[in-house]
Amino acid sequence: MPYELIVFPDEVHSFLVHDRWVRTFEAMDDFFDRWMLGDR
Repeated sequence: MPYELIVFPDEVHSFLVHDRWVRTFEAMDDFFDRWMLGDR
């Protein structure tokens, strides 16, 4: 199963900063587009 990892070094277990939520969901959207829709 392919995967990608995003590390925010100064973040705790759950995201506290709104910008990081947005960046994470955008990265998930991009990942699913590439791997599930075949747009590699």
